[in-house]
Amino acid sequence: MPPLTSVWHTQIPTWEQKMKDTSKSFIHQLSQYTRISNFMHLDLASADTIWIVSDGGKDSENGYYGWIITDASHIICKGKGHTTGNKEHMDSLRAESSGMLHALTVIVHHIRNGNCTAKIKLASNNLLLVKRTKLICEYSSRLPTQYAAPHMDLQCIIDSLIVEHIIDIEVIHVKGHQDTLKHGSLTWEEHLNVRADQLATIARFEHKPLTYLQQCSWHPSAVIQLFINKQPINK
Repeated sequence: MPPLTSVWHTQIPTWEQKMKDTSKSFIHQLSQYTRISNFMHLDLASADTIWIVSDGGKDSENGYYGWIITDASHIICKGKGHTTGNKEHMDSLRAESSGMLHALTVIVHHIRNGNCTAKIKLASNNLLLVKRTKLICEYSSRLPTQYAAPHMDLQCIIDSLIVEHIIDIEVIHVKGHQDTLKHGSLTWEEHLNVRADQLATIARFEHKPLTYLQQCSWHPSAVIQLFINKQPINK
């Protein structure tokens, strides 16, 4: 009979498997209120380049986001919504990551079905989100310590969508609020960022707040989460 330590090691799921399993659960939860099915019949086959620009923000403890997908001259589709996550950890990074994830989910559906072979230009005004996403595009993996950073549950799903499905991608940092801060004409990415910000603002006032179960989400390293009086216990 092999030592108990050997048996134990064969039964421990790898970090990658835990991350994949909980990411699948998170995508399912996300799809229940972002209505991804609304965007499943778009014609993206004729575009050479597609821009995906997202934005988001935080109002009190609630996050909201907007995103837009375009070709070189016109809007193909757009979306908006509220951000899941523990309210005490809500911030701009989480909100903007949610917008990027929602838009990428739409694009990846069409890539899987052969309806999109265009170069993808992915833009955000959140510098940390851009740096994280550029890193995964360049190296296709992360150091273990990087997974402990805030909001990596969302980033892990963004990573997997890019690594597994998108071959030609450029990640761009675009300055925000250039409609009020910049003198002169806006670039295409700046114009789209302004529009994504407007969609996020609409979501802030238009959408009903998420229910408690919709609001809560798990970190990919968590096999189980403890709640006491509807508050997550993280330490």
